[in-house]
Amino acid sequence: MSQFTNPLILTLLEDKDGKAVLRDGIPLWKLDRQIIYDVGAEFSGESIRVPADFVTDLASVPHPFRDWLPPNGPWNKAAVIHDFLFATSGTGVFNGYRYIDRLDPYTWQEANHILYEAMGVLAVPEDKRHAIKLGLDIAQGHGWGT
Repeated sequence: MSQFTNPLILTLLEDKDGKAVLRDGIPLWKLDRQIIYDVGAEFSGESIRVPADFVTDLASVPHPFRDWLPPNGPWNKAAVIHDFLFATSGTGVFNGYRYIDRLDPYTWQEANHILYEAMGVLAVPEDKRHAIKLGLDIAQGHGWGT
């Protein structure tokens, strides 16, 4: 089974007045420590490492659905992996360094599948996993490379 190999440690980004920095009404967070996810199976040889200092909004859930699927939930680690793949267009290259083991970049469809897989590892309830995956599939890669 796939696995995360270390805890997720985040710091809320704040402006000079100590207020949370927001993107589309969702607070932004900076990773304080790298997280690693083994894709497909533990020690599969295909790992995604998200480096410290990467900035995430966790789950980019549209406003109408946030009561049922808040941006912050049991899927946080999976959302960080997904955000990283989307931000790097699947290459895993961040600040000049490559953080994926695979030679070929991931597609947005693979990034969505990895999110779904990782949410299973985190024991996210099946109905929420399916709803998140469906929303991402409908979005057709919107936000890829941003």
